[in-house]
Amino acid sequence: MMEGVLRDMLAQTEAKARILIVDDNLLVRRHLRELLASRPGWEVCGEASDGSEAVGRAKELAPDIVVMDLAMPLMNGLRATHQISLLLPTLPIVMFSMYASAHFSEAARQAGARAAVSKSEPHEIIEAVEALLSGKTFFRRADTPARGRPSTIGRNL
Repeated sequence: MMEGVLRDMLAQTEAKARILIVDDNLLVRRHLRELLASRPGWEVCGEASDGSEAVGRAKELAPDIVVMDLAMPLMNGLRATHQISLLLPTLPIVMFSMYASAHFSEAARQAGARAAVSKSEPHEIIEAVEALLSGKTFFRRADTPARGRPSTIGRNL
């Protein structure tokens, strides 16, 4: 009996945070997968290439967190975030965009995201995921230096 309890406890401590990546660009998804999977205790459980697919994958995979791009075909990240938030209200979502701004952060927050970061700052994606996994939110301040810089995610990751 005690052995089974210990086995269950060990399995729980070894469980990894499961992350769903959503971006229409295959290279960005590949770089995000490498970045996120390199962190101890994190694993990428799936990918989606548009907002509509993201809603279905979130329901199917039940990830611990979603990292979602803003600009995508068929359904953008804001609409997908809103739909996922209605279906799975406890699922934390990090939204990222090529350009960070106060407007983007507020739109992401209103859609249901708990974090909004710039693609040009890969370390912010890590910080945002860490914050959300700890039950916090992560919205960049509007006056930080990265504001408005074009994305370098393909080069920096």
